[in-house]
Amino acid sequence: MTDEARTDKVGFLTMGDAVAASGAPSLGIGMLGYAFMGKAHTNALKKLPYMVYPPPAVPRLVAIA
Repeated sequence: MTDEARTDKVGFLTMGDAVAASGAPSLGIGMLGYAFMGKAHTNALKKLPYMVYPPPAVPRLVAIA
């Protein structure tokens, strides 16, 4: 592997692959609950990009009730 190829790698993705997810549409999310279940679902919402790549949509928390 050349030095140039080594510097382009970041983790498992190349720098070009990381930019590809920015074109995904935004999806507004509303959440019911704020105690234990709210914390659990907020954590899942934040971890979604780690589970599915590239994301079909970027979740955005818009309301908590």
